[in-house]
Amino acid sequence: SKYRDVEYFQIRFAVIPKAMMTCFVVMTLEGWPEVADRCIQAEPWLAPFFLAFVSFSSFALVNLVTAIVVDATLSLTHKHLKDSVDFDLMTRDAALQEVQDAIIAQLRGERRRAFRDMADHTTRGVDMHGFALAMADQAVLE
Repeated sequence: SKYRDVEYFQIRFAVIPKAMMTCFVVMTLEGWPEVADRCIQAEPWLAPFFLAFVSFSSFALVNLVTAIVVDATLSLTHKHLKDSVDFDLMTRDAALQEVQDAIIAQLRGERRRAFRDMADHTTRGVDMHGFALAMADQAVLE
């Protein structure tokens, strides 16, 4: 009889979950020649099925593993790039703040000097005459 391995087929293909597990084992290429040989001996028309199934499923499995590795690598690269950009932005913001503070300090110092120059040394403030003279001075306005 061509079904001399009835017990083998009962174990591997009797119910859908067992058949699915057998197909999964064939897909992972673990012991697939034994499964294919026994099935082809019983039904020769299964040869093209096993050839196509093994070819496509192993190709899909390799692509799946490759996609997982590439996705993980891209995620890490994206995170590293984002962290790098965030650090660069914080560094730039700190440098800009330092420049802004220096400019403000310089402007405050120049204002104080201008008001000191305008001040009437006999009083404690700037009088109208000193202010008018200072406003006419181009160095004070710049």
